[in-house]
Amino acid sequence: MSPQKAWYALTEMKDLAQHLILLAKQEIDCDQIGMFALSSPGEYLHLVAVSGFAPEEAQFLQERTGIHSLSDYFDAEVVANLHVGHVCQFSRDRVHIPPEYEKMMRNQNVLIAPLSTRDSFIGVLITGKQGHGNVYSQENIEVVKAIATLSVLVLERFFVMYEWMQSQANAMALEETNRRMNDFLNLTSHELNTPLTSLMGNLQLAQHRLQQCESENTDKPRLARSFERMQHVLEKAWSSAWQMKHLINHMIDDSLLQSGNLVLHKQHHDMAELTREIVEDVQETHPQRVIRLSFAEPQPDYQVYIDRARIQDILYCFLDNALIYTANESPINVWVGKQDVSVRVAVCDQGPGIPPEEQPHVWKRFYRGKGVSIQHELDLSMGLSLYLCKRFVELNEGQVGLHSTPGMGAVFWFSLPLINHDSEISHQIQSN
Repeated sequence: MSPQKAWYALTEMKDLAQHLILLAKQEIDCDQIGMFALSSPGEYLHLVAVSGFAPEEAQFLQERTGIHSLSDYFDAEVVANLHVGHVCQFSRDRVHIPPEYEKMMRNQNVLIAPLSTRDSFIGVLITGKQGHGNVYSQENIEVVKAIATLSVLVLERFFVMYEWMQSQANAMALEETNRRMNDFLNLTSHELNTPLTSLMGNLQLAQHRLQQCESENTDKPRLARSFERMQHVLEKAWSSAWQMKHLINHMIDDSLLQSGNLVLHKQHHDMAELTREIVEDVQETHPQRVIRLSFAEPQPDYQVYIDRARIQDILYCFLDNALIYTANESPINVWVGKQDVSVRVAVCDQGPGIPPEEQPHVWKRFYRGKGVSIQHELDLSMGLSLYLCKRFVELNEGQVGLHSTPGMGAVFWFSLPLINHDSEISHQIQSN
């Protein structure tokens, strides 16, 4: 995307940007926040969205958008750091505020994050927070980085959709695309907010309990109980962080797929051993559940040529869904066996099943089932997880599918081509 096109797309996504900065303001509890696009050449600042200003102040900022450049406000060191992707934090006295803005800018500490595409530095996310010293925690900085990354991802989606709408010149297509984009952003904001809030709360609680332990270290039994409670809090914080990472990775993978830039790293693996490792890992994480693994052959050996990380993602996804929709007392069965020239892996649950009318749609991008389905209220896939599973299997030259009868559970399966002598020689020739 060229700098001019990126700037244009960013200035057009005002409503979407407003959602994002409100989410960031809520998470880091700052006083003022703004997103600005940079026009090229000159890097003039164009207001996209702000929060924390009086209505007349926001209107004044909007009327004077594009007058001042980035270097008018920040010194050369800050500008250079932003160009290489660094988040900068400094006191208010390092910002050169023009006289006409002086009254509306309080004495705040500033945190500024760059908005950068793969090729261009296109904007900034600036926050102001009152206080003395270093008022931004590491969690605050990570939140701002995540919002900046999400903004660029949304921008790229916006631009692709905008280009498509321009080429179609179809009013119905335009309306549907806008609806999907708004649904996408609303869902993203909600799903990001939940794990971030939980993560920050649990980390603060753990910090408080650590301080208590320091002052109560003479009572060993009480200290042991405190550490046990603290371990539980940290485990919850880790889970929230993992959920956040899971969501962002899905969005990145989807973006790479849509742009045709996803790269696979294929190697030879034994599908029996890989499945056994994943099942053991999930069983260890859920010791109270029963997960049964069986092989069709007495001495299983299923050699495949795959991207291991992508196939692991599929297995984890299928098992996670099975755990969610199967009662705690019911087992989950995993079966692996040869079928002609392929190996098939199937995960069978005893949940409510999937209605026949939904089954053709579950692999579609952004599809979220209605009623009882494989999606649930805490799912962070945003309708991407099964779509990505299908695409990963296809990129590994396999197939994917499901069988389900409502009330009798569901079987999700995928198959991958086994390596025979001829294909192994072919792979060796390609690698050389």
